[in-house]
Formats: sequence, C-alpha cells, structure tokens
Amino acid sequence: MISKNMKVIEGGTFWCCFDLSSVTIPDGVEEIESMAFGYCSSLTSIAVPISMKHIADRAFHECKVKDVYYAGSEAQWNEVDLDEWNFLSSSFVHINCGPETEHVRTSVVTKPGTCTTWGEETVTCTCGASRTEYLDYDPGNHTEPDANGNCSRCGKHLKDVEPTEENNSPKLNFFQRIIQWLKTLFAKLFRR
Repeated sequence: MISKNMKVIEGGTFWCCFDLSSVTIPDGVEEIESMAFGYCSSLTSIAVPISMKHIADRAFHECKVKDVYYAGSEAQWNEVDLDEWNFLSSSFVHINCGPETEHVRTSVVTKPGTCTTWGEETVTCTCGASRTEYLDYDPGNHTEPDANGNCSRCGKHLKDVEPTEENNSPKLNFFQRIIQWLKTLFAKLFRR
C-alpha cells in the first residue's frame, strides 16, 4: 500500500478512502503532510515507525483514530514534531508495541461529574498507555439540599428535578404545566 522507498506521504494521498480502517506506515517514512488521510472516516488505528519526524496538522482530519502504535521509546515519540491541530487529543498512543499485542483497557473515575461540571476518568491500557477522558456532567447528581430544598451547586429546588413516585417523570414547574395545558387545549380544538 505505502512504498517502503517513500519518505513523505503527501497531502491528499489517501483522501476519502472511506474503507481504510487501519494503516501501517513503513519504516523510512519521515513525514505525513496535512490531509494525507483526510476524511478516511473508518480509520481507527495507525502504526507509526521510528523514522517518523513530522505529522502535520489535520493529517488525519475527520478520522476516528483511537489507537496509535509507535515502535520506539517514549523519548523518541516526544521528538516527533506534531503540529498543534492533530489527532492525538482523542487517541491512545501505545509506546514500544504494535497492534498485534493484546490491549485491554480499564478505567477509573477520578472526578465524578456533578449536576453542572464535567467529570474525568483515567483509562489505562495493559501496555502502559493511559489518557484522561472527560465524562459528561450528570444533571441528576445534585448535592444534599440546603434548608430551602435547593441544590448548593446549581440552585435548583430538588422537588422540581426529582422524579415523582407516580410515573417516575420529573415534576413540572409552573411554565411547563402551562405549556402542557396549551398543548392539550390545541389538541382538543384541532381534533375536529
């Protein structure tokens, strides 16, 4: 697929190769230009050789690269020039191993999401790679109510956010009840 004599994978070389799911870049390639693998929407893993010196921004634009396998050491990987807008923010970089190694991930929540803030979890692979992932905030994770029954984080009155015992749906506030009443009224009027 990629010639062993190639030193640079030029921009657009694999542009829109929708069926490309993984790629092994041969040793000797030193640079991947911007958009070289742009819009390869099925691309989830790449193996990068020790010879790599530069990966341009958007080299993997609109790809879903989850795993990067690098044959060298962490010090060597840190020497690879990665432009600012790169794919690594959402990828696992597996150092000194390849895709043929069994990779099992475990995750530990290090900061639970609250009703207003994002949480964090550390995901670690058996090869030693790890990264922090952000957890969506949990609108149901309110603090104990204060004397007035309000959450101390978001200020919502907990009777307005907790499910009712009758139907397990949230209680409606004044405006929601009016909207529901209007919907019912319009449904009756226009049913004719």
